[in-house]
Amino acid sequence: MYTTPVHLLAKLQNPNDHQAWETFVEVYSPLLKEFGLRLALPDADAADITQELLLVLLRRMRTFEYQIGKRFRGYLWKTYYHLATRYYRQRGDVWPMGLEAATEDAPLMDEAEFRAKFIARMLEVKRHHFSQSAWRSFVECRLNGRTAKATAELLGLTEANVWQHCSRVTRVLRTELSGLYGEGLVS
Repeated sequence: MYTTPVHLLAKLQNPNDHQAWETFVEVYSPLLKEFGLRLALPDADAADITQELLLVLLRRMRTFEYQIGKRFRGYLWKTYYHLATRYYRQRGDVWPMGLEAATEDAPLMDEAEFRAKFIARMLEVKRHHFSQSAWRSFVECRLNGRTAKATAELLGLTEANVWQHCSRVTRVLRTELSGLYGEGLVS
């Protein structure tokens, strides 16, 4: 399964599409910063390099063409790795051990882990669109596998309320994600 929305990549080619860039930054910034943390970079350095990468992407995405068979997350990793090595070279600092041991061709997250983190981040981003009771009903039933009855008892709601909340959140998430993903995903 692929995790990068093709539709979103196409929208990012327009630097004035603020909604697309806001979505990208909101979803991807923590994932990009995690690259740095896994390289054992100090938190502030990982954040600086993530910001620099976002600026690089803002320039590059105007002409970016996704290449079939290549992974967008691999592109992000290679760019992050190059920026991190340049960052430390320019500062004349000793490189963190994680950066010394890493290579540009070996991303620190495999596809399954990246996918899980991406989906979790997407859910976190969309969470604020719902009331607390609606979101908790969805999480308990759809993600944690509780029955509607058990969820209703846990949350002090009726089963009908739980079903309504779950249906509404599921419907909205499907609509949001299909709009985000358009015709497909890339890796």
